[in-house]
Amino acid sequence: MSRNLASIAEEALKLPEHEQLKLARTLLEKSEAEGDQSVEAVWEQEIERRSQLIDGGLAKGRPFTDVLRDIDRQLDSGPQSVTASISAGLNVRASNPPT
Repeated sequence: MSRNLASIAEEALKLPEHEQLKLARTLLEKSEAEGDQSVEAVWEQEIERRSQLIDGGLAKGRPFTDVLRDIDRQLDSGPQSVTASISAGLNVRASNPPT
């Protein structure tokens, strides 16, 4: 994380909660407005795939706080580590299906 981003994040965390939420919404809306529709379609397919794995007992989710902690650690290690961390976010047990 660059010092500039770190200082911005630190300042943002000092804001009252309702202002933090407004900031988060503003950033998300800007990102979504610039988004690629084909990427959104692929994410919808991935969400459906993961939901089916969970519903079928072939996957187990992880607490969001654990995922965020792992991502923060991986951001300090480089982009390849972040990809591995995100991929590990859904622990698929397809080789050992429930009976």
